[in-house]
Amino acid sequence: MRPPNPTPLLRALTRTPTPPTTTTTTTTPLLKKRTFFPSLPSLPGSPSSTTSTQTISATRHLPYPRSALYTLISDIDSYTHFLPYCLSSTVLTRDPATSLPTSADLRIGFAAFDETFRSKVTCVAPVSVEADASGSALFEKLKTRWEVVEEGGAGGVGESGSGGEGAAGEATSSTVSLHIEFGFTNPLYAALSQAVVPKLAGTMIDAFEKRAEDVLGRKGRLERK
Repeated sequence: MRPPNPTPLLRALTRTPTPPTTTTTTTTPLLKKRTFFPSLPSLPGSPSSTTSTQTISATRHLPYPRSALYTLISDIDSYTHFLPYCLSSTVLTRDPATSLPTSADLRIGFAAFDETFRSKVTCVAPVSVEADASGSALFEKLKTRWEVVEEGGAGGVGESGSGGEGAAGEATSSTVSLHIEFGFTNPLYAALSQAVVPKLAGTMIDAFEKRAEDVLGRKGRLERK
């Protein structure tokens, strides 16, 4: 009987072991982009996000002469004391000939907004006061126009509020109209302001009527519109 061949056994004992294979897997974390207001097509201020211009108006017949009411309307520094949502009002420049305001800062706060608007003011005494604050971050267009038209007979409440005669030949009552023309820079702003803006003109006219009563004296209320 032939003896076993020791060569395979020796090879097995002297073979260098093969190190185990190590597999390393590198995982790249997935960064999630958080999107705010996904329904909006673009960011504020971009051309595609602008909204259409709207106009809201209110009219009130008041038992005061036009000159007295115009003095109240052109007193922009006092707006913060009676107009709703007006947190501060400051006249910056005045016409040297008439002392009527030509520019002003108004700080307005409502809903999620708190913004200061610099307005160009145009006064045509004793007919109208217009403030133009278009081109701000919030409004693409914002124009506010007060108008006063006299009506009725002569005489009435004096400018001092004492209840005496008005200016010579001046009507005893007047019609005050407020027109607000606006267009937001982004539809998001329009959506957030829906609870306030449609009623704003009427709310401001109500506040102005109360201001007239406080300063000029309470008289019988006339027909409202």
